[in-house]
Amino acid sequence: MTALLEVEDLACHFPGRERGRPVRAVDGISFAIAAGETLALVGESGCGKSVTALSILRLLPRRIGRIAAGSIRLQGIDGDLVTLPEERMRHVRGGAIGMIFQEPATCLNPLLTVGEQVAEPLRIHRNLSHAAAAREAVATLASVGLPGEDHQAGRYPHELSGGMRQRAMIAVALACHPRLLIADEPTTALDVTIQAQIMELLRALQRELGMAMLFITHNFALVADLAHRMAVMYAGRIVEHGPVAEVFSRPRHPYTHGLLACMPRLGQAHRLRAGNQALPTIAGSVPRLGALPAGCSFAPRCTLATDACRHDTPPLTTVSADHAVRCLRWAEL
Repeated sequence: MTALLEVEDLACHFPGRERGRPVRAVDGISFAIAAGETLALVGESGCGKSVTALSILRLLPRRIGRIAAGSIRLQGIDGDLVTLPEERMRHVRGGAIGMIFQEPATCLNPLLTVGEQVAEPLRIHRNLSHAAAAREAVATLASVGLPGEDHQAGRYPHELSGGMRQRAMIAVALACHPRLLIADEPTTALDVTIQAQIMELLRALQRELGMAMLFITHNFALVADLAHRMAVMYAGRIVEHGPVAEVFSRPRHPYTHGLLACMPRLGQAHRLRAGNQALPTIAGSVPRLGALPAGCSFAPRCTLATDACRHDTPPLTTVSADHAVRCLRWAEL
């Protein structure tokens, strides 16, 4: 597999309040994505998914966080994105890599029409005139399900519904036909009908453009529907990665196993009520990144943990050709 994007040993640190130690929001993660492939990055809130996405585009606010180590390479770009001069990096953002942010209501500029916001990257990255960019913006908005000639392009974000704003955000991200799309929980706060429409739109656009996608979510149903491979994050580290079908059918990390067990299934509610039971949960909570336990970070919540788990940091172990897990007792699952 020829990788379009390669992330190696990426570490992102935030200033720490405890003993001056930095908070390791992302702690040495590696993954690759091929052209036309979708990699899902999953895990609970606070595990480092969005920080990883922002790091790829070097969008971490300098006073808040920094890339402490690692490399990020994109096919066709000469050099490491971590150390690329800012002038060249500006051509990567919105050009070679597009990003759909979590909250379009806060990421879209309220003072500009959606047409103007789609046209801006076309002028910057494709050197189109204002008139040509405006025409292309209308066509791009129509391609994501916002037709109506100049009617939709001339509206402001507050005049659109949640689903329409999400489509406008997708149009901004895809305006220059990026080779990689980063979708950071693109269906957050949308109802299931609009969510299904957005997912189908992303699939169709990926087939049409042949782009790779890093899809960030905590929704395993969306992972099963869209992704080819998945990486499960916990406390800043990837604890399991592999083909979606294989990880779903036989998860090898207790955290992945617990997340899948928490998914509600058709007919489960009736059985639970009949047995006076509740949905399965993972006991405990995600540890604070500034005060991670020794050894395996998941050990305090793991039913399989031993003293070795609480003292030794597990390495990433290969389970099969494209399946790896960070656990000392993975063979017992």
